[in-house]
Formats: sequence, structure tokens, C-alpha cells
Amino acid sequence: MDKLILQPIVSIVLATYNRAAYLPQAIRSVLAQTCQNWELLIIDDGSNDATATMIQSWTSDRRIKYFKRPYLGNPQTVNFGFQAAQGKFVTLLDSDDRYTPKHLEQRLKIMARDTQVDMLYGGLRIIGNPYVVDKYDPNQWIHLSQCFCGGTYFGRRQVFLDLGGFQNLDYGADSEFMERVIAAGYRVKKVGFPTYVYDRTTPDSITNLMAAARS
Repeated sequence: MDKLILQPIVSIVLATYNRAAYLPQAIRSVLAQTCQNWELLIIDDGSNDATATMIQSWTSDRRIKYFKRPYLGNPQTVNFGFQAAQGKFVTLLDSDDRYTPKHLEQRLKIMARDTQVDMLYGGLRIIGNPYVVDKYDPNQWIHLSQCFCGGTYFGRRQVFLDLGGFQNLDYGADSEFMERVIAAGYRVKKVGFPTYVYDRTTPDSITNLMAAARS
């Protein structure tokens, strides 16, 4: 069956760098969604591992689109995905994380019920250490429940475009973006159902690298 969807309802932006070992799990979690009207934009930030070869086995599903770009860092790579997205809604998925099967469905239901909501966040299930370095005070730890976690963002595409996406920061670009969303007057809602599985066990994740530098 041809799975090409001309106008997906949701665009999933997945920025990756040398994560060939983790990507299949993330991709399978998208394929397992109860909502199948999506496109998955895999933006490769200059990987020099087997990512490009591995992705070839997935792109026969034309909802999965692969872009290889020179290394620019995560924020600019994510922003390329925002620009390329075709869906009414945009969401994120980190390459070492995954969705549970109703992740997209439950968020779409909220947006359908309350058409005044512009952006959703929250709904984490954390694997590993639930504390990260506080971006405002690198000497302090903060629990992820108190953070804006970019992987959980689900919003109207125009919000991401209107605000210019993420700023080019080494750490905390996702939370800085949400602070701008709120300051701009968009309506934001936190969800409670833990359908985004955030894996903190990957040693080279940004948050773990920051923690290692602190210690």
C-alpha cells in the first residue's frame, strides 16, 4: 500500500547526530502510532556513522523523509525541520527516545477539543536519572518535572515559524523557546499522560554531557 500522505496532520522533527544505534527504536515507535497521518522528518546533522545507510531501509515508507546536512548543531538542525514541515501540527522526537502508541492521538484530541490551545508540553516517562543541570545555575540540579522538555512539544506549526524556532544555544534551547512562546501570549497547556519516553541512559546526550562537565 502506498503510504504517501500529501498533507499530514502532524510533522515529527527528529534531529540526529551519530545515533545509528538508537534510531530504529525511535522510528519503530512512530510507525506504531495509533494515529498514522504523520510525516517523520529525520534531519541528519552531519553524522559520520552508519546513519545514512541504516535509514535507507526505512524510507520506502514515503512518510519518512531523510535530510543529510553539514554539521550545524542541534538547534539549527531542528529549525531546518520546522521549515520543512508540512503538517498543521509539529512535534519533536529525540533520536534516543521513543513514543508510546497513543502519543500523537492523545495530543491531537486535546487540540481538537480546545481550539484555543497553541502548544502542549509535558507527559514524560523518564528512564534513568530524573535530574538535569539547571540552565540558570550550573551548580544546581533540577528535576525534569520542573523543566520544559523539547521532545514533548506539540504545537501549531505557525507558532514555531512565527518565533523563528530555537536559538543557537549550547544548552536549554528548547526551554528558552517555550519561554518565548509564553511571553508572546500563545496559549500553552501541560499534559499529564506519560507517553513520551525520555531515555536518560545515553552517555552522549546533551544533558548527560552537561552533567559530566559539572562533575
